[in-house]
Amino acid sequence: MTRLTLCVPYAIRGASRPRAAVRGRHAGMYMPEEHRAAEADLVALLRAGVEAQGWAHVPRPGVVGLTIDVYVARPQREATRSWPDDPYICGAKPDADNVAKLVMDAGTKAGLWDDDTQVAALVVRRWRSAKGGAPMTMMVVERIPTGCPDDPPLSRTVAA
Repeated sequence: MTRLTLCVPYAIRGASRPRAAVRGRHAGMYMPEEHRAAEADLVALLRAGVEAQGWAHVPRPGVVGLTIDVYVARPQREATRSWPDDPYICGAKPDADNVAKLVMDAGTKAGLWDDDTQVAALVVRRWRSAKGGAPMTMMVVERIPTGCPDDPPLSRTVAA
């Protein structure tokens, strides 16, 4: 299968920043509990979608394209007649780069690919949901043909 389409029934939150803590005489970094819970939930949903749609793991050096459409809740002030009924692009929280980071890390943990460095094309869009519509996230993962052999021969020859 070369395309995987998933719908998450909520707007994905952005990845949190690591936190620092000192325990005893040692400092350490950790991710907040809400981040770990969001990532674990997304990993479970991705694994279920992978299994249901028959997606095959993308080993290295394979590459994929990832499109993420996040539909965030419409504020009350935008529910009036002067605002469009259909979804529209908006510049609101969560930050697009933080959404991408959470999804790519969860994709790695769910086994969609070996490492998020394999995501060669990335599109993240934030939308206001349609009037009366619920927040959600649509993700599309597509294999990108590279035109390269799977195992290119290594050469140590340097052109003069």
